[in-house]
Amino acid sequence: MNNEIAPVLDMLEELKQECKAISKAQTELRTTLAKQPTCTKAERTTTQETVQIHLSKETQAKIKEHQLFVLEALSQSNKRLDRSLKPYNNLSASNRSS
Repeated sequence: MNNEIAPVLDMLEELKQECKAISKAQTELRTTLAKQPTCTKAERTTTQETVQIHLSKETQAKIKEHQLFVLEALSQSNKRLDRSLKPYNNLSASNRSS
């Protein structure tokens, strides 16, 4: 079962690293925007919001992709587990009916 969970854990770790990279990029962007005195505060805010919305959509897409992967992996794992437990369940059911 650990072999089935390992790819899921790897994907979650990858997602965690991607989120850290996006967060770092957002911080760098905020710093860069804050240092630009030529832009008015309203322009800076609008630009920052636009970039954050784009990053948020990108992050949401990545999260959804990983969630689908995890769900599929869990589904496959559940199917394998069901097949493994079927003989036990049959034995258990026949003992109850006796």
